[in-house]
Amino acid sequence: CDDGWNDFGGNCYLVREEYFSQADAKEYCEVYGSNLASIHSHEEQDFIHSILNFGGEQHQAWIGLTCDSNCMTEQSNWRWMDGSPMDYKEAWGMGEPDSYDPCARLRLDNTWADIACSSVFYSVCEKP
Repeated sequence: CDDGWNDFGGNCYLVREEYFSQADAKEYCEVYGSNLASIHSHEEQDFIHSILNFGGEQHQAWIGLTCDSNCMTEQSNWRWMDGSPMDYKEAWGMGEPDSYDPCARLRLDNTWADIACSSVFYSVCEKP
């Protein structure tokens, strides 16, 4: 992996330590030839959560999870922005998704939650 990137499972991950909307976070990752992170296992989830723990605190971050329609009622409508399969769904927080907001973040408690795409968080980029 390039300097500043973290290796896990053959992929490289970068935490962007600035607050941006999901669209701006996605654009930032694309500049570096990457996507907002997609999560495919409990181990990958825990790894990403671990690299968001720095400076003496845990941080929330955008991941590449988005929804096209019926976001609150149909978990099957959620997809990874990089086009990879939605083969891991166990990380949703209790009662999530709980709104029609089509963007998701990794929360402090290591679960996913939907939220308005204009909200601002750190972000995690991923590339092979």
